[in-house]
Amino acid sequence: MRTKTGYRPTGVMIVDMVTACINHYEKTITPVNRITLHPIRFKEFCEYVNKVMPEYEIDGAIDFEDVRITCGSELMNESMYYYFKKPLTEA
Repeated sequence: MRTKTGYRPTGVMIVDMVTACINHYEKTITPVNRITLHPIRFKEFCEYVNKVMPEYEIDGAIDFEDVRITCGSELMNESMYYYFKKPLTEA
């Protein structure tokens, strides 16, 4: 999870992947809007969230650092797909 001094790896591969993705794109013109995880990876992510924040109620999706984490389908070829927000433009 994130700390004031930067990212501290959790040891859970999918949590580290999601956080690395969010951190990588957060300072760009197109930050991440939504991440879809393979059902097996979504289950691992939910287990970590339940371990760290037992009071958090998972309703089919998780809001993680302003990014919506959802469960994908068994037919996904990758562990994770990410989708960007509309580009931030300066007028």
